[in-house]
Amino acid sequence: MEQPDYIRSAERPSGNREIDYYALMRCLSAGDISSAKSLCMSKPDLTRMLVKCGRLTSEELTDLLLVHETDGLNELPLGTFFVYAGCLTMEELRAFLALQKDLRPGPQRQERWGQKLVKSGLLSADELQTALSDRITGNITLRQAILNRGYLSEAELDKIF
Repeated sequence: MEQPDYIRSAERPSGNREIDYYALMRCLSAGDISSAKSLCMSKPDLTRMLVKCGRLTSEELTDLLLVHETDGLNELPLGTFFVYAGCLTMEELRAFLALQKDLRPGPQRQERWGQKLVKSGLLSADELQTALSDRITGNITLRQAILNRGYLSEAELDKIF
């Protein structure tokens, strides 16, 4: 499948790729997370995207960030603040947040680590799912979730990893 022109334009001849925020915004506006993901070599920055694609000038961004620092408004997540300010639509913000979530490493590595424990017979698949759920809800590591549930001891985990 051929990439659209605005995605091809993001590739640099030198092989180095920088985020083309204009193309990224077009993908997000269309809700095309997979194409947006292909544009990113690193985690995209919302404020930089708004300036690079022309939604805001640097001065407007600076002014908005100062307004966001005021009491009451500083409790709003920055993306939500930009939606209220009219810089983004809610759909664009949701697409941007989905993109950031897709680009975030982490749980996949922990799931693979957990799968090794299941394959070795040290945990059941159900125990792993429970520990992964605890990890997310408790904002703790998978190791800590396994320890908290008493599935394995610290000494057992230290021997394995």
